[in-house]
Amino acid sequence: MLKYINNCQIIGAILIISGLYFVLWGKIEECKLAKAAAAAIQSPVDNCNNRPTSHIKSSLA
Repeated sequence: MLKYINNCQIIGAILIISGLYFVLWGKIEECKLAKAAAAAIQSPVDNCNNRPTSHIKSSLA
């Protein structure tokens, strides 16, 4: 009985660790795709600086 419990614990630990690995791998792949899609939408000249500068306070200088 004790050997059965140890085998089940080992199998369960392997399943949990592999599940965590696949979740993290999927999240990284999702981020890669999102970055690629954002790069395809933006033009190279834009560089994410398309906000108006009127919101910047002049007292910060």
